[in-house]
Amino acid sequence: MRSHSIRVLLINDNEDDYAVVRDLLSNLSPMKFIIKRVSDYGAALDAILSGEFDVSLLDYRLKERNGLELMREALSRGATIPIVFLTGREGYDLDLEAMSNGAADWLAKDELSATLLERAIHHAMERQRKRGEALRESREFLDKIVNSTSDPIYVVDREHRYVLANDALCALAGRKHEDILGRTDYDFFPKEQVDIFWQKDELVFETGQENENEEEITDANGRIFTVVTKKTLYTDSQGNKFIVGIIRNITRRKDAELALQASHQQLQDIIEFLPDATLVIDRDKKVTAWNRAMEKMTGLKKCDILGRGDYAYAVPLYGEKRAMLIDLVMAEESEIESRYDSVKRVGNTICGEAFAPGAYRGKGAYLWSTAAPLIGGDGSAIGSIQVIRDITERKLAEKALAEEAIRLKSIRC
Repeated sequence: MRSHSIRVLLINDNEDDYAVVRDLLSNLSPMKFIIKRVSDYGAALDAILSGEFDVSLLDYRLKERNGLELMREALSRGATIPIVFLTGREGYDLDLEAMSNGAADWLAKDELSATLLERAIHHAMERQRKRGEALRESREFLDKIVNSTSDPIYVVDREHRYVLANDALCALAGRKHEDILGRTDYDFFPKEQVDIFWQKDELVFETGQENENEEEITDANGRIFTVVTKKTLYTDSQGNKFIVGIIRNITRRKDAELALQASHQQLQDIIEFLPDATLVIDRDKKVTAWNRAMEKMTGLKKCDILGRGDYAYAVPLYGEKRAMLIDLVMAEESEIESRYDSVKRVGNTICGEAFAPGAYRGKGAYLWSTAAPLIGGDGSAIGSIQVIRDITERKLAEKALAEEAIRLKSIRC
């Protein structure tokens, strides 16, 4: 049982009704209830939001306004005081509407009694106490969830002011929770970065569509990170709009991507300046590299062949779309091997030679080729490479020597 007096705010513009409520409460105990009456809408709103009262008795009729409007506005502005709605002959539907809009209880003025009034006041206060406990437990549970992740999570209102920030967001900004709430990004992060943040915020506010954006953010220690921020729109029961955001640090992934790109570019540069003609295809057999020596041998510029598949790389050498040695890397096909004078396998590497009638714009050439798979970081094949060397001079020399040997043999005979 409460040991101190219960402070009652009576919002009513009728003197007779006020006298009835005052007398009923006084009959219970004049020291138990302290009543203050206000009749003006504005004064009533201020009193409800002041936090000075334990309970409010709110009459539906308030001159040009009504109690429902007042209650809705007070609750939308964060009022926590329990409200008992007083109605006259307006009907049961109004009582239900009042309850659905946040009233803790309701009483019909023509049925008021000291017992009913006292019971309604205590019931409203107990309901509000339990509601407050449930809200506090819910908030603590939410705090534990949002603070259990290493990703910064936050909520901002329509003016971009923080209304929620988890521990990770506080660490990023280098501030305590109480120093962040009610403030904006401009208080913590560089202007040029925040300009981009707010541009994306406005896009979400205006369209209601989720937004995901890669951007840079500078922490309290001056370190710059690459992050992906996902933002969604939340609208509460009063129509207030908020953005719920989560920030994922992708700096390591981004650095790895840049390192991979640099490594790939370095490989491309090496291939480009190899003295032997070289081509690379991916696992879909589309050309990904075609160096200068390959351009010279085939007369086909890399810009005209990169990205093409369906054996297009064979046409400038053999005059038709056909499989080449590079295609044997992934599979053994006797039909392909039959087109080469010799084919030898050493581990994953395949070597072979053949005459290419289309080489050097139709002059033709004897070519020695070596093909091998390209293995990715996970150990799987990501493509194949073929290095081609022109051995025409050697083949012609061998042919000349063979012919000379036959001629000399015929003379001796």
